Amino acid sequence: MTAPWRDLAVVVLAPLAVLGLAAGMWVQAETVSVQAEMAGARLAHALSRPAPSPEAQAMALLLPGESEGMAASAFQALVLAQVQPSGAVVAEVAALAPEVEGPLSRLHLTLRLEGSEPQLAAALMALEGAVPLVMVDRADVQMGAGGQLAASLALSAWAGQVGP
Repeated sequence: MTAPWRDLAVVVLAPLAVLGLAAGMWVQAETVSVQAEMAGARLAHALSRPAPSPEAQAMALLLPGESEGMAASAFQALVLAQVQPSGAVVAEVAALAPEVEGPLSRLHLTLRLEGSEPQLAAALMALEGAVPLVMVDRADVQMGAGGQLAASLALSAWAGQVGP
C-alpha cells in the first residue's frame, strides 16, 4: 500500500473499530439489563406472595394420610419417586409398623437398592432432600454381583397421628 492509502486506512479503520467495540458493549449492556429486569420481576412476584404460616410449613414436612395404610402408601410412593431418577434398581421395599410418639406417628420402611456407586449416591441424596422429610436411619452397602453395589436402607418419616 502506498503511504496515502495506508494513512487513509488508519484514519477510517480506527473509528470503525471503536464503533464496533461500542456496539458490542451496547448489546452486552442490553442483555444484562433484560436479565436484571427479569430477576426483579421474579423477586417482586416472590415477595408479593404471602408467607406460609409456620403451621403450614410444619405440615408440609409430614406425610399425608388418615390411616396407617394411607400414610405408609404415601411414604412408599415418595421414596420410589425420589429413587427412580437415580437409575438405581429397587429390589425390595417393605413398610414396618408405625410408632406413635405424642401427636405424631413415625413410619418406618426398609429399602433394598442395587446399582453403581453414583446411582446409589444420587438415590441417597434425593432421599435426604425429599419433602416431606425422609430420614435415612441406617445404610448398609455391600459389593454385589458384577461390580454393582447393594444397599439396605432403614428409612423413617413423620406423619400426623394416624389411626389403624
